[in-house]
Amino acid sequence: MITGFAFHGYGSKVLQLFSEMQEDASPDNVTFVSVLSACSHSGLADQGIKIFSSVKDYGMEPVVEHYGCLVDLLARPGRLSEEKDIINQMLMKPSRSI
Repeated sequence: MITGFAFHGYGSKVLQLFSEMQEDASPDNVTFVSVLSACSHSGLADQGIKIFSSVKDYGMEPVVEHYGCLVDLLARPGRLSEEKDIINQMLMKPSRSI
């Protein structure tokens, strides 16, 4: 459901479902990509940054797809200096798409 709402640009609904989901289950990497993408496409940069920061709270390390979403999230509103900092701090070599 989260991915479907994210695909259609319902960022606020995605955040609501994400919050509800965490009451009963832990998100996985795919869920984080969907939520971050929804935040990016809905102009919810600050919420997306908080969600990106919470990946480690679930015992995961951010993967290149998470970073790709974060870079997109920051680029859309023109937060390019933050975007550049993120790219320089990545735990892995940036992919071509980043």
